[in-house]
Amino acid sequence: MVTVHIGIGSNLGNRKNNVNRAIAAIRRRYEISLKSGIYETEPVGGIKQGKFYNCVVAIKTKHTARQVFEVLSGIEKKMGRKREIKWGPRNIDLDILTYGNRSINDGNLVIPHPQLHRRRFVLVPLGEIAGGFRHPVTGESVEEMRQKTPEISVRKIK
Repeated sequence: MVTVHIGIGSNLGNRKNNVNRAIAAIRRRYEISLKSGIYETEPVGGIKQGKFYNCVVAIKTKHTARQVFEVLSGIEKKMGRKREIKWGPRNIDLDILTYGNRSINDGNLVIPHPQLHRRRFVLVPLGEIAGGFRHPVTGESVEEMRQKTPEISVRKIK
């Protein structure tokens, strides 16, 4: 079994409901071993849009990283995710942040998430449930990565 950390985000529609629906859909496929709180966060990427609700869950699985990716993509599709603008607004976003302590680069699947070390909105909830995680390429801890990220508002709401 491998522990996989999944980032969940939403900034369209009922953000809290979207996050909770995604968690329920993940739970139907995998055992969720840990769940962070939900945080309201500023968007990044330069596109003017509303704030996000973000959280991170940890699952245990025997699935390959590619299989997990396919399951998460299917959940996004069922929830109506549209990929129109890179880093644009979205009702749901499911990202594999980590797959154990492995480094994977397989086409459109890069793990750890290629922006992990730059995203405070992911590092704060990840640190809540996996503070001991160290980036398999850089060796940095979650806290060391978080300290290097730009200051954006990351406020716990639940």
